Amino acid sequence: MKHKNIGLIGIAPWRLVLKEPRHNTWHMSLIHTSQRMELSHRYFGLKHNFESDWIFKVFEDGVLRKFPYISLINFFRIIKAFKSEKTEKQIVYIFEGSFFWLLYIKLMCFFVPNSILVCNLFPSSGYATKLFRRDKLKIGYFVLFKFLKLMRNSIVITFDTQLMVDKVNKFGDFNIVRFPVPSSFDYRTSVYDSNKSHFRVLVNIRAFDYQQIHILMQNSCKMCTFVFPRGPLKTTPLRKEFGRYPNAYFDEEVIGVDQYQNYIDAHDYMIFLYKPSIDASGRILDCITRSIPLCVPMQATEWSLISKTYGHSCLYDYHSMDSIIKVFNHPNFLEAENQDEPPFTPKNVVLELNRMGLEKDLSQLKFLTSKKVLAIVIVIIHSTFAIILSLFYSGFFRLSKKLNN
Repeated sequence: MKHKNIGLIGIAPWRLVLKEPRHNTWHMSLIHTSQRMELSHRYFGLKHNFESDWIFKVFEDGVLRKFPYISLINFFRIIKAFKSEKTEKQIVYIFEGSFFWLLYIKLMCFFVPNSILVCNLFPSSGYATKLFRRDKLKIGYFVLFKFLKLMRNSIVITFDTQLMVDKVNKFGDFNIVRFPVPSSFDYRTSVYDSNKSHFRVLVNIRAFDYQQIHILMQNSCKMCTFVFPRGPLKTTPLRKEFGRYPNAYFDEEVIGVDQYQNYIDAHDYMIFLYKPSIDASGRILDCITRSIPLCVPMQATEWSLISKTYGHSCLYDYHSMDSIIKVFNHPNFLEAENQDEPPFTPKNVVLELNRMGLEKDLSQLKFLTSKKVLAIVIVIIHSTFAIILSLFYSGFFRLSKKLNN
């Protein structure tokens, strides 16, 4: 399948973590999938970063500051990079987006004909706090989203969960949609064997009370092996404390990106001891895509709905220890409501990003000189104020540190 008329550009404003599976893992999977589909797909990242064969290093470190900015020189260098590959349409998307990135990428798009911006406001939990007061959308953001809707032919605003999308859209028809968050892996048909006498279980932890692990291990199946990844416990002395349980295993080594899929596939099911959140979870999507049964808290609406729809799932009550203990003892898993391939494989996500661009009508967009001049003025003013504020903040921080010493 060829899509020569559309080019994808992903914005990667973070430091690469080459040795561990992070966001860069699924971003990289999108690139490799696009290459197999013969689709133009590039990523623009930080200049001062690890060497990589899939990221063009274009952004200065100013984008990482507390008061982020892009200098005028860097601004035009990035625009030049945008134009380096000729396509009929360019879809510029950012998953780890913000209003800062929304502003700057849109200003760049004034100089790039037939370009569409897909900006995901990340993370959803942060914006759930920022956008609302007493469960009502703040008036300033209401006006902003109404204004952004006027540019709906060239801008797509997203959140990474449908729950957050619905929460914002109920205050107005803002045309905000869910970002197609991908798994890092291709789809694998089910391999779960419920007749096994014992299981190897991966226990994922996020904001969970570690002391409760004692209760869980004391009441767990003694024939199963419960694997705790290195990440959650690496900075605490609890690994030694829990090591006394013979059915608990703690990974001491970092799982490399190239080993991540085999590592996931080696487990019979997964338990997610995640504090319920409005945020998306790539690990849950990885689990479902590889057809590995999973246990998730029923209070997390987004996770539980996706798990029930596309995965072999067991929902537990996060606030009930008795309910959590059951998932450590051969839980019963329900079959997926939808037996088809899930929509969040890398291939399906690439197709969805393309669809977002194909449905936009750019014929009415006019790139007037006045817009370009306005963009330059905004960049100069914003970067100047951001640099001044950054210098002031840095000086104040150093001064307060000296006074405290």
